Amino acid sequence: MPFSRHDLDDGFALSSRGGDCQLFHLAPGLVKVSYRVLATRDFAEHVMQELEILLRRDSRLEVFIDAGALRSYQSDFRKVWTAWLLQHKAELDGVHILFQSRVVEMGINIANVVLGDFIRAYAKRPDFERRLEDTLALKRTA
Repeated sequence: MPFSRHDLDDGFALSSRGGDCQLFHLAPGLVKVSYRVLATRDFAEHVMQELEILLRRDSRLEVFIDAGALRSYQSDFRKVWTAWLLQHKAELDGVHILFQSRVVEMGINIANVVLGDFIRAYAKRPDFERRLEDTLALKRTA
């Protein structure tokens, strides 16, 4: 599915007919990715290219994924993300995902079978935001 990219000061935004995605580099070693409506393999691959660049620069990453407005995803989206996380697990300090959709929750559970419960899932936005704020404060003082 074709998409467009718009560069931002601290990341980028992607949009397609089906959904959109944003990536923000919040601090050294800390990234927030947001997905809305439909997530595609193209979105995942574009985000992973950026994460590779940030890993080379920061050496470690903690990734927060706001999927609260994500309703569905292409099956390749989950497969590509799971393979990337498996490959880079040792370089990641954590992966946190906010979800509302049962489809997204099932995808997290399937990925965690392969990853060994590596992904921390949040069903409540305040819990996700609090963890993100605490992590951001720690990264900024490090």
